[in-house]
Amino acid sequence: MVDFTPVSQELTWGEYTKLAPLDNSKGTAPVTIEISQSEGASESDNVELSAEVSSKLSDLLNLKINAKYGHNWTKTYTFNYKYTAQVPAKSAGWLMVKNPIQRVTGFFTIKLGNTTYTVTNVVLNTPDPSRLPGYFADTDPVVAVEV
Repeated sequence: MVDFTPVSQELTWGEYTKLAPLDNSKGTAPVTIEISQSEGASESDNVELSAEVSSKLSDLLNLKINAKYGHNWTKTYTFNYKYTAQVPAKSAGWLMVKNPIQRVTGFFTIKLGNTTYTVTNVVLNTPDPSRLPGYFADTDPVVAVEV
């Protein structure tokens, strides 16, 4: 038997990643760029435990018992992005996005026969579809280089 006991939950964010290019490098005035995109996010958490018990019953007989347990949790969600970015004249860069995450910390209790194991400080992250992704336009001025 395997049990997970949550101790705390927090709403947090994944790392920023590049979602779409923003280019107004030849423009003489700021432009507004609208971006729509879908992106899948999934999180997979695994736990595996193995145990071995051995006993020497006599000079000729040695008894070994092996037990192994594993479990995988995966949650997938598709985030739909629609964002309007202001890009200054003679600038280029990227629309950056970070996905919302629910982070649960707790411990597993694993019972194999008469033995109980506890695995502490287990962190499970899952996509959080109840919140919108975080965005920002990361742009820099484009400098002309003469050759």
